[in-house]
Amino acid sequence: MFVLNSIGMNEFYFDDIQCIVNPNECLYQFLKSPETVVLYRAPPIGWRPAYSSCLSSEFLGYRTHPREFLRSIFFYGIGLHRNDFGPVNLTVLFKVDNPSPGTTLLYALEVSNGEPAVFPDVSIGKGRGETPKMSPTPKPIPRSLQGAGHLYKEGVNVFEVLFAGSTCLLLGEPAYSATRTCTLWVLKSAVDNLTKCCKFAFFALCYPRAYEAYKSQVQTCKIYAEMKWKKMQ
Repeated sequence: MFVLNSIGMNEFYFDDIQCIVNPNECLYQFLKSPETVVLYRAPPIGWRPAYSSCLSSEFLGYRTHPREFLRSIFFYGIGLHRNDFGPVNLTVLFKVDNPSPGTTLLYALEVSNGEPAVFPDVSIGKGRGETPKMSPTPKPIPRSLQGAGHLYKEGVNVFEVLFAGSTCLLLGEPAYSATRTCTLWVLKSAVDNLTKCCKFAFFALCYPRAYEAYKSQVQTCKIYAEMKWKKMQ
C-alpha cells in the first residue's frame, strides 16, 4: 500500500501507482484509449528521425479476442524512398501476451492490406532473455522503409512492455541487456506534464540518453500538417 502526501500527488499520478500493482489493466486502457498517442522518446543510436517524422497512433477498434486491438500508425515520410513521400497511415494489429510471470509482450503486425482471421502464432522461449521465434512465418528481413514505409520488420514484431502508466507506454527489446533500447509513447494531452513514473521508468530501465522525438519535431509537424502533399511518381 502506497501512501502519498499532497506533494507526492503532484509528482506521481495515483493512477500510475495503481499501474505498478495491476500493469496489464493499465496496458489495456492505454491501447484502447480514444486519445491520440505520440512517440515521445526514441533510442539515441540507430534511430533515423528523417525516415519517419511525427509518429502518432489512434485507436481503431477491438477484435473478438480480448487481448487484440487495432490501432493506426501515422507518420510523414520525406522521400528517402519514392513510395513513402508524404503522409503514411498504417493499420496495425496488436496483441498482448504474458509468456511468463512478470513478463508482458506486445506483438505488432501491420494489416493495412487486410486482417488475418487469427493472429499468427509466435513461439516464445521459456528462459528470460531468449529471443522470440516466429513460427511458421518466413524469416523477417532487415528494417526497411521501402514501399508502404515499414517502421519495423515484416511479420510479427515483438516488444517487451517495460511500463504501462495512465498516460504513457514504455516498450523495449524483448532480450535483456545492460543498455536496452526503448521507445516511450505518451498521450498527446500529457506531453507537457509527463509523470515522474514515466520518466523514472525510461531512465531506470533503458539507455539513459534519448532522442527527444516529440519535442524535436513539434514545429516540423505543424509545417508538415499544413503542406499540400503530392504523391511522387
